Amino acid sequence: MSDDVNRFLQNAGAGRYPNASFEAIGTRYEGTIIGVPKVTSTQFGDRLLIDLENPSYKGGGITLWIKDGTMGQAVATAVGDAGLEEGGKFAIEFVSERDTGKGNPLKLYKAQYEPPVSKVDVTSIFGGGDA
Repeated sequence: MSDDVNRFLQNAGAGRYPNASFEAIGTRYEGTIIGVPKVTSTQFGDRLLIDLENPSYKGGGITLWIKDGTMGQAVATAVGDAGLEEGGKFAIEFVSERDTGKGNPLKLYKAQYEPPVSKVDVTSIFGGGDA
């Protein structure tokens, strides 16, 4: 098989949900990160796959394919040193375009990230509840 076919088969069904598409300015996807985000290689370079659970989407969620460039920079800015974690709240929006003088404008994005809230095991702190 050719490398293109092998790459396709590796990435087919890579996410849990339908793939997100950023066709129009104002397109926004948000939800709770499900599973551990992963990096996969495609013929266009590495992509960070993030599955977002959101009951308002058909199928219950959306899979984001984050690419290097303005999209990746928006995610890096939003996440900072925190790192993406399962259970975190994530959103990304196609906010505008910038003329490049080369025909296709550059898409600009804004991302938001809220790490998951750690749970505290109250029973381990205060005992089994016997009064």
